[in-house]
Amino acid sequence: MQSAVVVLTAEKFVPESEKKGGLLVENIIEQIFEPQFRQISLHPVSGTAQIKGSGITYRPAPDVGDGYYWVQPIRDLCAVTIVDLTFKKEIELNYEHPSFLAVGNYAPPVVPHFQENTAASYSTQCAKTKNHLIGYINDASRFRAGISAGGAMRCVSVTMLLRYFRSFLPKYFSVDQQELVYSVEGLADMVTMPELEYLFAQICRINPSVKSGNLYFESKVLELLSLIQIQQERQKEFPDISALDEDTVAMIHRVAAFLQNHCEQHFTLETLGKIFYTNKNKLSYLFRLVYNESIPGYIQKMRLEKAKKQLEYPGISIYEIAHSIGFKNQGSFSDWFRKEAGFSPSEYRNKVNRWD
Repeated sequence: MQSAVVVLTAEKFVPESEKKGGLLVENIIEQIFEPQFRQISLHPVSGTAQIKGSGITYRPAPDVGDGYYWVQPIRDLCAVTIVDLTFKKEIELNYEHPSFLAVGNYAPPVVPHFQENTAASYSTQCAKTKNHLIGYINDASRFRAGISAGGAMRCVSVTMLLRYFRSFLPKYFSVDQQELVYSVEGLADMVTMPELEYLFAQICRINPSVKSGNLYFESKVLELLSLIQIQQERQKEFPDISALDEDTVAMIHRVAAFLQNHCEQHFTLETLGKIFYTNKNKLSYLFRLVYNESIPGYIQKMRLEKAKKQLEYPGISIYEIAHSIGFKNQGSFSDWFRKEAGFSPSEYRNKVNRWD
C-alpha cells in the first residue's frame, strides 16, 4: 500500500469542556476519552480485570462488547493508550473534542474512521502486520463514526493536547513546535518506520508498576517524538524516489541482482555498503525507496523463491536445498519455510508435484 495523505474538513468550535470560570482547564481524560467512554459504555475496572499495573483499564458493559481500553495519562496533557475492543451491537460515536496531536499503530478496521474525521498522514503498512502507522493533528471539532455489530477497534497510540508540545516540551527540551507538527505530518512520506513499530510493541509488552508507570510511559512518548524528528532529518538528507538519478537507481538494481545471486550468504549492511561504495544507512534507505521493502526482507524473499523452485525437482534433497540457501541444518530450514510459505518443504513438494 502506498503512502497517502487524506485531508478532510471538520466542524470547528471551542468545546464547553475547555471553559471553566473563564479559565482554560485542560485534562486529556475528560476532554478526549470520557466522551467516547460514555457513548460506548466503558467503565473503569480494578484488580485482576486491569491489563497493566499502572494506568486505567476500561471495559465495556457485557451487552455492548468484549475487550478493554487502557489509558495511561501523563501530566493531564498526554496519554498512551492500548485498545482491543470487539462490539456486540452497533456503536455510534458523536462527540466534541479539543485540538490534539496523535500518532499510533492502528488495525485496518479503525483506519476508515480517520479518513472520515481527520487530516491524517498515513505511512505504508507495518512490515510485520497489516496495521498502519498514522500521525495526525486534529483541530477542535466533532468526531462522528459508526461501528457495526461485530466490528473491532484495535490500536496502540499516543495522544497529546496541544499545550503538551507547545508549552511543556519546549520548556524542557529544544523542541520547535512547528517542526514537530511537520515531523508528524511527514509520516506520510515514509516508506516504513520499524523503530516506531518496535516502540509500540514495547508499550504493549512492558508492564510497569503504578510507581514507575508514569516515568516509563512518558519516556516512550519522548522517544516517539524524537524518532519522528530523526526520521524527518533523514528525509531531508536523502531524496525521495522522484529525485533519484538514473545512476543511483541502476546501482540499487545491481544491489538487488547481487542479493538474488548470493542470497545464501549472510551480508551485513556495512559489508554491502563497502561492496557498492556507499553509506550503509543511505543504501538501506534507497533500497527501500526503490523496492518498497528492506534489504533483509528482500533476501528472505529471494531465498524463499529459490527454495520453492528447487522443491519442484524431486531429485534434490531437502537437506541440499537448505544448504543452498544458507541454512546449516534441515530442521531450521523446515521451520523457516513453514513460517514463510505456510507448508513444510515436503508438503509443498507434494503439492506442486501432485498430478490432478
